[in-house]
Amino acid sequence: MQGLTIEGVTAGYGATDIIERLDLGPLPHGELTAFVGPNAAGKSTLLRAIAGLVRTSGSIRLDGDELTRLSAGKRARRVAFMPQTPPDRLHLSVLESVIGALMVGPTDGGSDDRSPAESAMAALARIGLAERAMEPLANLSGGQRQLVGLAQALVRKPSLLLLDEPTSALDLRLQVVVMQLLRSYAREGNIVGVVIHDLGLAARWADRVVLLDEGSVVASAPPHEALTADRLNQVYGVACRLERCTRGTLQVLVDDVQGAS
Repeated sequence: MQGLTIEGVTAGYGATDIIERLDLGPLPHGELTAFVGPNAAGKSTLLRAIAGLVRTSGSIRLDGDELTRLSAGKRARRVAFMPQTPPDRLHLSVLESVIGALMVGPTDGGSDDRSPAESAMAALARIGLAERAMEPLANLSGGQRQLVGLAQALVRKPSLLLLDEPTSALDLRLQVVVMQLLRSYAREGNIVGVVIHDLGLAARWADRVVLLDEGSVVASAPPHEALTADRLNQVYGVACRLERCTRGTLQVLVDDVQGAS
């Protein structure tokens, strides 16, 4: 089966399970999936489980191959995970940090005649930071370092790209730039999964929304089907409306919260 399929997955930290016997998929190539839900719903844990970064049991298959049975190196060839925290302020240049991510192991994107430096520069150009390549990471803002983290993920050409709140430190313009880039990368035939709190961004850019609550999937569907007033009331505890603007984009309008006086 093509795409990403999750069956009976339980994952957590130490002795605590955050998600339990979760089923999802298949998530097909060519689509951007947004994982949304309240704090502690299991969104980040699910992405980390797919990437092999937390204790996990169950089946996680990518194009029919069981990821949980692959070595860390083989899984890293196919799956890239970008954490929410920007790259540390190490004594490296922006370019060196991206080359370092590329040198972790072979890419999933086939052979490339470019040198590591050329591939890294191409990734930086794609996110609009090529002109900052020789600067120390310490000179960049938190948002710019978050973009460098995206370049570190993209440079390895993963067929499955997972990102934990990639827009959290970005201004309005860069949020749109990043979401456009992620949808473009998906359209190139890859699978992109992104944890995001902004339901407006999810509704605008995602092909599919996976709504999570208390470690379980509440809905997995196109945004206009997954995001309903009843579900958002149930999951977030808010009274809201779903309306379309004059350009047809789905908008989430929160009117009140449960328990408000």
